[in-house]
Amino acid sequence: MCIYDPFVSWKDERRTYCQGIHNGNILLPDKPGQFPVLFLFHGQGSAQEWQNNGIIKNLNSWIVKYGLMPMVVVMPSLPTNKAGRYDSDCYYNYIRNYFADLIAYVEDRYSDYIIHDAHYHAVAGASMGGAGALYTGVLFNKYFMHIGAFSPSQQLHYGENRGWIRDSADIQFNRNVLAIRHMGYSLNEPPEFSMYVTNYSGIFQKNGFNFTVWPVEDKGHCYSTFNHQLQNFLAKLFKKDGPL
Repeated sequence: MCIYDPFVSWKDERRTYCQGIHNGNILLPDKPGQFPVLFLFHGQGSAQEWQNNGIIKNLNSWIVKYGLMPMVVVMPSLPTNKAGRYDSDCYYNYIRNYFADLIAYVEDRYSDYIIHDAHYHAVAGASMGGAGALYTGVLFNKYFMHIGAFSPSQQLHYGENRGWIRDSADIQFNRNVLAIRHMGYSLNEPPEFSMYVTNYSGIFQKNGFNFTVWPVEDKGHCYSTFNHQLQNFLAKLFKKDGPL
């Protein structure tokens, strides 16, 4: 039997970002206080994908199981292209041109909820959102100390002069020794996802950044896998009795 801390109950509050350009969902602890913040990206879907696949139930469970601090979770819904599809250009343009606005919006609107310290800021995502989390971790490495990339797609960098970051030497994350950096994939996914993680790991290590790589045994490239990887990431992050 689990005895739940009253802070582990979450409420879901819809907000519009960037003066109506973007929207998404924010999960807030149900009691006042200041908490860590996790920005969580979806893949080729919407911010609802995480909620439709049990994010609130899972967070409540993991907070108790791993002794985590409750956290504010920001789940932006990525804009679509003219054909109404999510694609690489959507993610790239959103992160590069609008994400600073989203950070400023969250910092201002939820100032009383958030710990304003990079030690308590994380970004994570699945599939294309995993590549997006890596890209965000580079562009905003002073704001985000911790990064989780779950079955990331290859868009960040996939060869000389190819990718969102064309020169691999420009991939620079937060260098704090307490930074938690995690990548994962499923052993039952198409093999290219383990290849992407292996390629990324080599580039990151060359630049002086070590990522924990944790394969899981789940159904494939789906939210069963992504939730398992998120669990592995959060199990090491924002511990109530941890070093942060």
